[in-house]
Amino acid sequence: MLDALESAISGLTLDQLMIQGVGLLAMTATLSAFASRNDRRFFLILIAGHSLFALHFALLGAWVGMGANIIAVARAWFARDRRGPVTLALILTAFATLAVLTVQTPVDLLAAAAPIIGTTAMFLLSGWRMRSVMLLCSMMWLTYNLAMGSWGGVLNELAVSTINLVTIARLLAAHRRLAGTASGATP
Repeated sequence: MLDALESAISGLTLDQLMIQGVGLLAMTATLSAFASRNDRRFFLILIAGHSLFALHFALLGAWVGMGANIIAVARAWFARDRRGPVTLALILTAFATLAVLTVQTPVDLLAAAAPIIGTTAMFLLSGWRMRSVMLLCSMMWLTYNLAMGSWGGVLNELAVSTINLVTIARLLAAHRRLAGTASGATP
């Protein structure tokens, strides 16, 4: 297995390695975000990850992914404390416009639909409910990243999904403990 990995890497140019390196940096930022139980910190770290993924996808020539990540930077910024209906409508309109202008294949459609679904979750949900919907979006991005050849993207979505599942379990456990304490039950 290591021989296969070494063979795959040795066949890459320096430019290709640098492009994949940017994707791996983006992955690192995004993983840090999804490990956070604090929603505000989650959004701020996510902004860094989306910025790096926008650059990564631009370098890959994956325009839907690049555009979705640029809009996702604005989405994460506004979702922190401006979750009103006007902001939601503007962000959803930006993603829909991106889809109309850039989608050329069914795989592109996944990368265009995932942020629309994720945006709705970020603006209307919080805690474990928001992260559960984001898990679905991760599966859509995983498929896109596989098709685009984004190593960082693939590893990111696999790891984000795992971390997100653990974080959801932790948030649900805390919710159950709080509900048990509030009802007078012994934790």
